[in-house]
Amino acid sequence: MIHPSAAITVALFAWTASTPARIRIETPRDGARPASAYIGIQGTGPAGSAVELLDASKPVRTVRPEADGHFECVLHLSPGRHRIKARLAANGSPF
Repeated sequence: MIHPSAAITVALFAWTASTPARIRIETPRDGARPASAYIGIQGTGPAGSAVELLDASKPVRTVRPEADGHFECVLHLSPGRHRIKARLAANGSPF
């Protein structure tokens, strides 16, 4: 548990590459204030693609959506405000 004065706030943004495929972060919700430094991220994207997660423009994890398009992972974040973004990597590598 994180001390309340060292809370984590998560702001989420998702965007797409120049292809029509879309990605979406479903949880946590924008503006979430989790009670733990471990944040579960769930979302959807094109099956088998590479989805890169960033914290304030710094890459922190790459995930591959399953056959049904869903992905999930856990990020360990330091106390403070975080802007988690997701982007679709073209052909498995960042665009």
